[in-house]
Amino acid sequence: MAKKIRIVYTAPLSACFVLACTAVLILSRFTGDALISAFFSAPARQGSPSAFNPAAPLHYLRLFIHIFGHKDALSFGANAALILLLGPRLEERYGDAILSLMMGAAAFVSGICSAAFSPSVLYGSDGIVFLMIVLYAFAYAKKEGIFFTNILLFVLYLFGKLFPLFGISAAPISASASPLGNNAALISALAHLAGGLCGSLFAFAASPASSRRTRTKQIPEA
Repeated sequence: MAKKIRIVYTAPLSACFVLACTAVLILSRFTGDALISAFFSAPARQGSPSAFNPAAPLHYLRLFIHIFGHKDALSFGANAALILLLGPRLEERYGDAILSLMMGAAAFVSGICSAAFSPSVLYGSDGIVFLMIVLYAFAYAKKEGIFFTNILLFVLYLFGKLFPLFGISAAPISASASPLGNNAALISALAHLAGGLCGSLFAFAASPASSRRTRTKQIPEA
């Protein structure tokens, strides 16, 4: 008799995030990317065509939800693969609530960096991927040290994101000055990386979910 194969639903946070990004990407194909430009992108700096407007409530929301927007299926596919690969282990270690808090912090910091420095809007889940890479590199470090493969993943991701961008110069969008100039692609990449790094700082204050479960089991019943 053939053995039955059943699908086990794990890592709900990672799965729901990827499905939400997929839905936004599909819907954006029918709107000519207007959906991402209007809702799923973080506003740019002052003086830019899509500058952050303090009087617009939607702009505050966009500081968080820009992580669901992607420019094309290729960039989304690469990010989705890493999220689905690393997310389940991180959810198992930290729990859905703590990991979602880290993701929200990463999105917010990236959005703030965009509103402060970027000459163009920011979107994509690169910051979330970088957050998970940093968390994974340190979360499963042994007493002897950090796995070399985790360090290699960290370095290669940075190399892949930053190396192609150096020397690429975007045309000035406005006379408004920025400490980082008008290289929109480089500023966007740095904003994503800054968000992921800041979000990972919560890991130092959060105890692993497995440890919390162990402590709960050790509490004697009254």
